[in-house]
Amino acid sequence: MKKPGSKLTLRAISLVLCIALFAPVPAHAGLGDLFAAIDSTISDLIGGTLTLITTVQTNIRSLYEEVVWPIGVINSTRTWSRNLVGHYRGWMALVYHLPIQSAQTMSPQKLEDTILSGSVGQLGQLGPAYNSTYGTLPTDQQAPLDLRQMMDMNDSLAQDALKQTVASDQANESLLKMADDMENNATLAPGTSSYVSASAYAATLQTLAYQHKLLAAQLREEGAHLAHQSADMKRDTQRTNDLHRSIFNILSTR
Repeated sequence: MKKPGSKLTLRAISLVLCIALFAPVPAHAGLGDLFAAIDSTISDLIGGTLTLITTVQTNIRSLYEEVVWPIGVINSTRTWSRNLVGHYRGWMALVYHLPIQSAQTMSPQKLEDTILSGSVGQLGQLGPAYNSTYGTLPTDQQAPLDLRQMMDMNDSLAQDALKQTVASDQANESLLKMADDMENNATLAPGTSSYVSASAYAATLQTLAYQHKLLAAQLREEGAHLAHQSADMKRDTQRTNDLHRSIFNILSTR
């Protein structure tokens, strides 16, 4: 794209050349005199005009580089941000990947490894490891139906919440990688900052969505806990009524 100043310069040169070429020349003047007149015109008129245009362009450039977008401050801020990233990125990587596994026996170790894997591809191993650690559901002959139902629901909600945490950890890894890529590409071409900002806002929305899913899992767990307490109270009430009926039947037969 040509600058307006360059167009103005070309028009001025063309106009002066036309004036010089079509200006009346004495009859006795030779070709050398014609070239001398053209050279004088270019040096005096066009040279002064070009100097003025160059001065205006230099002043405009200085205004942009020193006031509107000060290069020194921008480069200083860029250097500071890179130094900041270099200081905290390694430390944060160690924090994110701390070896927090604590289980000591085989089944809990398998369950813990699956929970902390951060990979939804390993969720198929969670159910067997969970049953090996906390036990399987009793059969019809081993426990009443109401107890089996409550145990089944508690186990289901517990596994659902654990699976949700694994999915959340995997999503967090993707977001962290996205953040690292943004920091690595801190030097942006003019006009691209809006796209990077839009990507950052989108990542923020994804983070909020994952947080809401985890909060929803916590609410489900709390709801199941209240439901379990209510079921225990209902069972106690039923047992009390059964005991009353048994005592009444015994007393009525005497």
